[in-house]
Amino acid sequence: MKYTVYTLLAILLFNVSCGTLHHSEHVYQSPKLNGLKPGILTVAVLPFKAVVDFSSPPEGITSESLNDMQKKMGYDIQDRVCWILLTNKDKFSVKFQEIKKTNELLSAAELEYRQITFMNKAELCDILGVDAVISGNIVMSCPLSGQAALARTIMFGGIVGSNNTTNKTTLSLSTHHKAGDLLWKHDYTINGKVGSSSQNQTIALIDKVPHVFPFLVAEK
Repeated sequence: MKYTVYTLLAILLFNVSCGTLHHSEHVYQSPKLNGLKPGILTVAVLPFKAVVDFSSPPEGITSESLNDMQKKMGYDIQDRVCWILLTNKDKFSVKFQEIKKTNELLSAAELEYRQITFMNKAELCDILGVDAVISGNIVMSCPLSGQAALARTIMFGGIVGSNNTTNKTTLSLSTHHKAGDLLWKHDYTINGKVGSSSQNQTIALIDKVPHVFPFLVAEK
């Protein structure tokens, strides 16, 4: 069976079902954070680094098409994280740069997607004119049998049974100060079975951000 890039994006971006088996969470907060908070007024959200880890790539997927898919996923997650933060902006002591402005400034600096995900965060803060940036990674592991199960679920509907292969999704978010210091990092991993309602779990991961982001007004 052959898949288009966009079909695979739909299948893989949200690849953990509501039938979650296990999750783990880790939060790091720099001892410098509280001292630097008063000077952090504006924050930008960067495109995420997205990785899809196939045990064996499905038929019809080339390295080029996989790279295109991962790039689109990185920008999609940037958009979702920025949207959820702006939706809850009154809860925070910082303002968030509009995603359109962020990406226009990155484009004006002639920065490609891969450069952005690996670039020094202090340099990115300078380019964007902000006090801090939020960056992140999402890594999705999908065994071969899981790919087939996902395809069947997406194409024909229904819920995949309890014998299906377990997938893993890890979402990491970081906040760096304009001086380059890592201020905060949040890692969240879910192991779950493939299912028709898989979109909800990944959205739920991202929607947790306003509750864990360390600039809540109540903390001032």
